[in-house]
Amino acid sequence: MLRTKKALGRRAPGARLVVLADDPLARLDLLHLCRSEGHEAEPPAPLSGGGWRFSIRKGLGSAGQ
Repeated sequence: MLRTKKALGRRAPGARLVVLADDPLARLDLLHLCRSEGHEAEPPAPLSGGGWRFSIRKGLGSAGQ
């Protein structure tokens, strides 16, 4: 989650970030991050080898984060 937050901070509002995660808590943590900071997240897609693929669009009001 910390790497995702840092990566989102380097992107312009509206930019999309794809995250691959295998941590069992990633689904909860990343979705909470998106809700709390105003980003949009598509439902996580399960990966065939385990884990999830997240597609996140940086919130328009998140330029300084």
